[in-house]
Amino acid sequence: MKEKLELAGEFASDKFSNHGNCAQAVVWGVSRVIEEIDEELVKVAHSFSAGGAGVGVGACGALSGGMLALSAIFGRTIENMGIDEHKLNADLNLELVEKFNSYFKGHSCNDFQKLINGKIYNLNNPDEKKICKTPEFKSNCKVMVQKVSEWTAELILENSK
Repeated sequence: MKEKLELAGEFASDKFSNHGNCAQAVVWGVSRVIEEIDEELVKVAHSFSAGGAGVGVGACGALSGGMLALSAIFGRTIENMGIDEHKLNADLNLELVEKFNSYFKGHSCNDFQKLINGKIYNLNNPDEKKICKTPEFKSNCKVMVQKVSEWTAELILENSK
Protein backbone atom coordinates (compact mmCIF):
# COMPACT_ATOMS: atom_id res chain seq x y z
CA MET A 1 0.00 0.00 0.00
CA LYS A 2 2.86 2.40 0.80
CA GLU A 3 3.95 2.32 -2.83
CA LYS A 4 0.47 3.32 -4.02
CA LEU A 5 0.34 6.21 -1.55
CA GLU A 6 3.71 7.48 -2.68
CA LEU A 7 2.68 7.14 -6.33
CA ALA A 8 -0.49 9.15 -5.73
CA GLY A 9 1.58 11.89 -4.10
CA GLU A 10 4.22 11.86 -6.85
CA PHE A 11 1.69 11.90 -9.68
CA ALA A 12 -0.19 14.79 -8.07
CA SER A 13 2.86 16.89 -7.20
CA ASP A 14 4.31 16.41 -10.69
CA LYS A 15 1.03 17.43 -12.31
CA PHE A 16 0.80 20.46 -10.02
CA SER A 17 4.42 21.48 -10.72
CA ASN A 18 3.91 21.33 -14.46
CA HIS A 19 0.35 22.55 -14.83
CA GLY A 20 -0.83 24.19 -11.58
CA ASN A 21 -4.31 23.80 -10.08
CA CYS A 22 -4.02 22.10 -6.70
CA ALA A 23 -7.51 20.58 -6.65
CA GLN A 24 -7.19 19.00 -10.09
CA ALA A 25 -3.70 17.71 -9.32
CA VAL A 26 -4.91 15.91 -6.18
CA VAL A 27 -7.87 14.29 -7.93
CA TRP A 28 -5.67 13.28 -10.86
CA GLY A 29 -2.94 11.85 -8.60
CA VAL A 30 -5.42 9.81 -6.57
CA SER A 31 -7.18 8.61 -9.74
CA ARG A 32 -3.87 7.12 -10.95
CA VAL A 33 -3.90 4.61 -8.07
CA ILE A 34 -7.66 4.34 -7.36
CA GLU A 35 -9.15 3.16 -10.63
CA GLU A 36 -12.75 3.70 -9.51
CA ILE A 37 -12.26 7.47 -9.68
CA ASP A 38 -13.36 8.66 -13.10
CA GLU A 39 -11.01 11.15 -14.73
CA GLU A 40 -14.06 13.34 -15.38
CA LEU A 41 -13.78 14.32 -11.71
CA VAL A 42 -10.54 16.14 -12.59
CA LYS A 43 -12.63 18.49 -14.73
CA VAL A 44 -15.13 18.95 -11.90
CA ALA A 45 -12.29 19.93 -9.54
CA HIS A 46 -11.15 22.84 -11.73
CA SER A 47 -12.92 25.67 -9.89
CA PHE A 48 -11.95 24.42 -6.42
CA SER A 49 -8.36 25.68 -6.67
CA ALA A 50 -7.03 28.58 -4.61
CA GLY A 51 -9.83 28.48 -2.06
CA GLY A 52 -12.56 28.13 -4.70
CA ALA A 53 -12.64 30.23 -7.87
CA GLY A 54 -9.34 31.77 -6.84
CA VAL A 55 -10.85 33.87 -4.06
CA GLY A 56 -8.73 32.30 -1.32
CA VAL A 57 -11.32 32.36 1.46
CA GLY A 58 -12.47 28.77 1.06
CA ALA A 59 -10.69 25.54 1.81
CA CYS A 60 -7.31 24.93 0.22
CA GLY A 61 -7.84 23.47 -3.24
CA ALA A 62 -5.70 20.45 -2.41
CA LEU A 63 -7.99 19.67 0.52
CA SER A 64 -11.08 20.18 -1.64
CA GLY A 65 -9.63 17.82 -4.25
CA GLY A 66 -9.10 15.16 -1.60
CA MET A 67 -12.66 15.57 -0.35
CA LEU A 68 -13.99 15.24 -3.91
CA ALA A 69 -12.02 12.02 -4.42
CA LEU A 70 -13.28 10.55 -1.14
CA SER A 71 -16.86 11.43 -2.03
CA ALA A 72 -16.46 9.88 -5.49
CA ILE A 73 -15.88 6.55 -3.74
CA PHE A 74 -17.90 6.81 -0.53
CA GLY A 75 -20.50 9.52 -1.26
CA ARG A 76 -24.17 8.87 -1.62
CA THR A 77 -26.03 8.61 -4.88
CA ILE A 78 -28.94 10.80 -5.91
CA GLU A 79 -31.24 7.89 -5.08
CA ASN A 80 -29.95 7.87 -1.48
CA MET A 81 -30.21 11.60 -0.80
CA GLY A 82 -32.36 12.15 2.25
CA ILE A 83 -32.46 8.41 2.98
CA ASP A 84 -28.90 7.42 3.76
CA GLU A 85 -26.40 9.58 5.63
CA HIS A 86 -23.37 7.77 4.20
CA LYS A 87 -21.69 8.32 7.55
CA LEU A 88 -18.47 6.67 6.40
CA ASN A 89 -17.99 9.38 3.75
CA ALA A 90 -18.64 12.13 6.29
CA ASP A 91 -16.28 10.53 8.79
CA LEU A 92 -13.49 10.06 6.25
CA ASN A 93 -13.81 13.63 4.99
CA LEU A 94 -13.70 14.89 8.57
CA GLU A 95 -10.61 12.77 9.22
CA LEU A 96 -8.92 14.27 6.16
CA VAL A 97 -9.82 17.83 7.22
CA GLU A 98 -8.58 17.24 10.77
CA LYS A 99 -5.32 15.69 9.53
CA PHE A 100 -4.84 18.63 7.17
CA ASN A 101 -5.56 21.23 9.86
CA SER A 102 -3.26 19.50 12.32
CA TYR A 103 -0.38 19.19 9.86
CA PHE A 104 -0.69 22.56 8.10
CA LYS A 105 -2.21 24.61 10.97
CA GLY A 106 -5.16 25.95 8.98
CA HIS A 107 -7.22 25.15 5.93
CA SER A 108 -7.92 28.20 3.75
CA CYS A 109 -5.78 29.33 0.84
CA ASN A 110 -5.60 32.79 2.41
CA ASP A 111 -4.30 31.28 5.69
CA PHE A 112 -1.35 29.82 3.82
CA GLN A 113 -0.70 32.86 1.67
CA LYS A 114 -0.44 35.00 4.80
CA LEU A 115 1.67 32.43 6.65
CA ILE A 116 4.05 31.78 3.74
CA ASN A 117 4.18 35.18 2.05
CA GLY A 118 3.12 37.52 4.84
CA LYS A 119 0.38 38.84 2.56
CA ILE A 120 -2.88 37.70 0.99
CA TYR A 121 -2.99 37.95 -2.80
CA ASN A 122 -6.03 38.28 -5.04
CA LEU A 123 -5.41 35.36 -7.38
CA ASN A 124 -8.01 36.70 -9.79
CA ASN A 125 -5.88 39.81 -10.34
CA PRO A 126 -3.38 39.04 -13.14
CA ASP A 127 -0.60 41.07 -11.52
CA GLU A 128 -1.04 39.45 -8.12
CA LYS A 129 -1.57 35.98 -9.59
CA LYS A 130 2.03 36.06 -10.78
CA ILE A 131 3.13 35.36 -7.20
CA CYS A 132 1.58 31.88 -7.34
CA LYS A 133 3.89 31.06 -10.24
CA THR A 134 7.05 31.71 -8.22
CA PRO A 135 9.08 28.67 -7.10
CA GLU A 136 8.66 29.61 -3.41
CA PHE A 137 4.89 29.82 -3.61
CA LYS A 138 4.54 26.68 -5.73
CA SER A 139 6.88 24.62 -3.56
CA ASN A 140 4.68 25.18 -0.49
CA CYS A 141 1.50 24.31 -2.36
CA LYS A 142 3.22 21.28 -3.87
CA VAL A 143 3.76 19.85 -0.37
CA MET A 144 0.04 20.23 0.36
CA VAL A 145 -0.88 18.57 -2.94
CA GLN A 146 1.44 15.64 -2.28
CA LYS A 147 0.36 15.08 1.34
CA VAL A 148 -3.37 15.34 0.62
CA SER A 149 -3.05 12.91 -2.30
CA GLU A 150 -1.27 10.38 -0.10
CA TRP A 151 -3.71 10.79 2.79
CA THR A 152 -6.72 10.53 0.49
CA ALA A 153 -5.44 7.41 -1.24
CA GLU A 154 -4.70 5.88 2.15
CA LEU A 155 -8.21 6.58 3.47
CA ILE A 156 -9.74 5.06 0.34
CA LEU A 157 -7.55 1.95 0.36
CA GLU A 158 -8.03 1.34 4.07
CA ASN A 159 -11.83 1.69 3.88
CA SER A 160 -12.71 0.09 0.54
CA LYS A 161 -14.55 -3.20 0.70
